[in-house]
Amino acid sequence: MYFLTSTLNLSVIMFLASLSIPTSGLDCYSCSVCRQPFSKKTTDTMTGCTVCSVSQTWLDGKRVTTTRGCDNSCSSVDLRIKGNGLVKTCCKTDLCNGNTNLRWFKSIVLFSGLIVFKLTHI
Repeated sequence: MYFLTSTLNLSVIMFLASLSIPTSGLDCYSCSVCRQPFSKKTTDTMTGCTVCSVSQTWLDGKRVTTTRGCDNSCSSVDLRIKGNGLVKTCCKTDLCNGNTNLRWFKSIVLFSGLIVFKLTHI
């Protein structure tokens, strides 16, 4: 009986302790209509994110709006047709969506994915 009581007490203590452990997540820049040029110093950040993202709308081959934020899940896409549409890029490191050059940003994400793929298929 003593064993069951002490085991139950230990389980309750461990459960309560786990509730007080802070969860970690990513920090991401957040702006619904980001200024151009982008300034890391004047842009808000969000904490506890799963993934950071940058979304851009394009019209006639020119960037019209840029939005930065955090998402629960994200897929990088380029849905431009003849210079019109949406480009969304995702990343998973702190403040990674602060990159001002989306072309380089997309290349880094693609290259990182290729390295992970190669390492997991050795």
